Amino acid sequence: MIVDLHMMVICEECRTKFEIKDLQKRWVNNGIQEIYYSCKYCGKNYIVALTNKKIRDLQKKIKTAKDKGDIKKLNKLLERHKEEMDKLNKK
Repeated sequence: MIVDLHMMVICEECRTKFEIKDLQKRWVNNGIQEIYYSCKYCGKNYIVALTNKKIRDLQKKIKTAKDKGDIKKLNKLLERHKEEMDKLNKK
């Protein structure tokens, strides 16, 4: 999946300003996906987040709750999602 962003950043490696037009995903190990973008000029990768199956399942449930307008359930799911993301990304 590629996410459409259109955000301007400056590469720490080559100091070039460029627009992030999409995020990319790749499998790294044990069912963990790395979400990242790359400098369009020097190719340096910037990791945005890591996800595992539990997090991806929560993301699907969040979308469903949002689509249904279930705010109470959505807030609970968002809190669980934050906890799992923090744990996986060691924050």
